[in-house]
Amino acid sequence: MKKLTITMAMLLSLLIASVSFAAFVPSISLNPIGNLNFSEFPQVYEVTGTATSDKPIQDLGLYIDGELHGDAFDTISKGENKDETYHFSFDWNITEPGEYSVKVKGRHGNEWGNDSEEVIVSTDVVEVDYPAAPAVANKLLKDAGIGNMLGKGKNGINLISSVAHEMGPGTDFHGVEKSDTEAYEAAVKAFLNGFNGVNIK
Repeated sequence: MKKLTITMAMLLSLLIASVSFAAFVPSISLNPIGNLNFSEFPQVYEVTGTATSDKPIQDLGLYIDGELHGDAFDTISKGENKDETYHFSFDWNITEPGEYSVKVKGRHGNEWGNDSEEVIVSTDVVEVDYPAAPAVANKLLKDAGIGNMLGKGKNGINLISSVAHEMGPGTDFHGVEKSDTEAYEAAVKAFLNGFNGVNIK
């Protein structure tokens, strides 16, 4: 009977110790982030939430894909509750689209608490259809009041065709990409002005 009493006392002590020990584990709660969409990068997103513990919280930090991204001790404010509630705010610097694991964790002693969310960051890619050299040449000639043909018959020169033949790989013109609109137009204009009777200002 004495042995049973000692065993029960030991189990009770262990139970009390485990409950007391577990009470020091911080409770971390992220405010929902959801999936994010941006038109350009980099972007800064504010990750917020609360951390609650009946003991001071140490090493509260933001982790992106397992890597520490910063700490929030300068942005923590204590609540008025019986337990200590900290309102945290982290700046997450997002450099590119992708799938990210966002986690905030903090500790008291050797016990860590955390909360995490899987976040997909996407972007709306706006594709601009820049006009190719023949279309640029046609507009330049039209605006200058010059026809597409120089001369007549077999000796006539189709200026638009001539421009098309000068195009390099893809839609480059004399080494200039069409996305560089000003330089591209200047290259086409310079080529056209090389023909007798063409003078585009």
